[in-house]
Amino acid sequence: MTANLAADLRDPLTLRKAQALVATHGLRLSGFILTDDQGERALVEHGAVRWLNNAEMWALMHPGTPGTLVESGKEV
Repeated sequence: MTANLAADLRDPLTLRKAQALVATHGLRLSGFILTDDQGERALVEHGAVRWLNNAEMWALMHPGTPGTLVESGKEV
């Protein structure tokens, strides 16, 4: 990881969505999601770390029945 976090992102869509959320909802960076070569994740916020395998991450980001999105009601 470099000092320029934007340069470390492999997906420009992630950066654009994060910037939109900061601009429209006043959110701030409070942690990181780190991914290894196999797609396993470590969610880091303050002193906590939560490990998720691929199935857990998919379930977190795609709740509900296949083909539908369940959102908090907030727009990105």
